[in-house]
Amino acid sequence: MGKRTATLTTAAALALMAALPRAASSQDLGVPRDGFDRVLLDDGRVVDARVLPREKEVVPLEFADGTLRVDRSRVREVRFWRDFDPAPRDDAEREKAAKGFVRWKGTLVPPAHAAKERAREVEEEAAERAKAEAALSWENRVKKDAGKFDVVSNAPPAEREAWCVLLGALSARMVEAFPGAGRWASVHIYLYRDEASRAAQKKEDDRQAEYEKVVGPPEFYAPDHPTRRVDVVLAGARREDLVPVVFRHAALRLFDEWIGYRSEELGGWVQFGVPAYFAASTMEDGKLKVGLVDDLLLLLFRELEEKGKSPSIDAVLRAGNEYWKEAWDRDGPGKYRASFDVEHLPFAWLLVDTILDAEDGKYRGGLTNWVKFWLNVKIGPMVEAKSDYGKVRARLLQYLKLKDFDPLLAAMRRNAASMELRLPASWLYLARQRAAGGKPDSGALLLVEKAVTLSGRDAGRLREAAEVCAALPGGRERAV
Repeated sequence: MGKRTATLTTAAALALMAALPRAASSQDLGVPRDGFDRVLLDDGRVVDARVLPREKEVVPLEFADGTLRVDRSRVREVRFWRDFDPAPRDDAEREKAAKGFVRWKGTLVPPAHAAKERAREVEEEAAERAKAEAALSWENRVKKDAGKFDVVSNAPPAEREAWCVLLGALSARMVEAFPGAGRWASVHIYLYRDEASRAAQKKEDDRQAEYEKVVGPPEFYAPDHPTRRVDVVLAGARREDLVPVVFRHAALRLFDEWIGYRSEELGGWVQFGVPAYFAASTMEDGKLKVGLVDDLLLLLFRELEEKGKSPSIDAVLRAGNEYWKEAWDRDGPGKYRASFDVEHLPFAWLLVDTILDAEDGKYRGGLTNWVKFWLNVKIGPMVEAKSDYGKVRARLLQYLKLKDFDPLLAAMRRNAASMELRLPASWLYLARQRAAGGKPDSGALLLVEKAVTLSGRDAGRLREAAEVCAALPGGRERAV
């Protein structure tokens, strides 16, 4: 606070703007020095640069080797060098300067006056900062409803509200896709401002655990119990990087609450595939767009397909239900595994994505009604499901209006072939794979170019692309 930051190069400034989450905080703007204006950003950081005339909604910041254009909403306050430049501008000011006067906010004043004003400013800023810190302590956390999610957080109001909007949109889309399940339980999402906040909650959790050791666990765990909630530390990560992680855990927990003990009948492909589908989402024009490409799962699916190790639909449907161990097995004896593991997840995600979105949504109603059936099923069919996979399989085919899974498998492969990776890191991964496979040709450079296009002005992503590019034949010049 009050410490002058160094002048930044354009690349460093890009990294500065992109590296941390957008969280408002109270900062000491300080006094401009050495001819540079001082800029307070919306996340509390202070930079020294020359502020050029504004361009509509953009504030150009001139650094040593270039200009960075920053969205106007990112700039909270600016102190211009001209308002603190001690050089006199006319005869009257030269007389004052000769008496030792200094410039403070545009006017030459006695040094004692400037020092007094600065001390008052520092004191007020310290008080404001202490008040802000107290308001953001974990003890003063705030709880807000976000549809089927209860958000508990001590993040700054703007950051907390942004997460409530995102999670509320996710809740709405999940309820829309599975209206029969929407009446069931909600989930607590704990968003910690920093690690200290998480440590404070852990102390509360430890006290609760000691209490349960004495009196025994409750008959039903409360929604805010550590075993049922989702915990996320916001510090040190960008919101756009956290969203898919938070969405995956939030959707998984909420869907698990909805289906409860019916998860065995529904199968791991629904229990894990549906949350994976909703985790691949982004906010566009104020609306949540769901069912986007999950790069990692798509890459895993394609790799399994290329190696001929992709499981059958039946194998994925059975995975995770120990009661179907001895059930009918189209793949032959010994090929069934009770656990739902890494090779099943990409297949399950693509299966759910295909059912909900592909082929003009022709299978969507079948999955929705199938889930609804199991949520309302009587004891007889439940016993049947645990004893006879063949009957469960036949019922799913009936809901999807299929005679067998061949058309669905073909639709899955068409769906996978039509998907394009969304993240720069995924294209760089493919470029590395191509080079490692003995094909460091122009195709690898094209993959890097795709990553560069998707990176925009993200300095970290661009730096990574440059490193990959420099290692390819003919890529060093492009990397520079």
